Amino acid sequence: MTRPLAIRDDSNSGLRVIAVLMAIALWLFVGPWQRIETGVRKISLPIEVKNLRADDRVKLNPARVEVTIEGPRTAIEHLEEGQLEAFVDLRQQTENETLFPVHVSVPPGVRYQVIPSEVHVITP
Repeated sequence: MTRPLAIRDDSNSGLRVIAVLMAIALWLFVGPWQRIETGVRKISLPIEVKNLRADDRVKLNPARVEVTIEGPRTAIEHLEEGQLEAFVDLRQQTENETLFPVHVSVPPGVRYQVIPSEVHVITP
């Protein structure tokens, strides 16, 4: 008894090979070589205080921070100082705590580094 040979439809195999080669060529052309130009800017920002109790007054040391932002060049070039905000959050302040991290609000896709990253909150 002989085994039947598998019937294979090779009529589209040439088109499949061409389609795969075109997909690879397109990926190589668009993928790794399409780079978004990045930009870097340094901005000095005043530090705002959030969640301060109504009857409290505080002083920050230092009162300003240097923020280095990096991201797509078009986003960095059109960014204005009013769109960035450096702040300390006193929501969970304890009695003896004086050192707080500085947070910075930036648009999506923009990375930042803030110096100093912490400030002293002094109650007069």
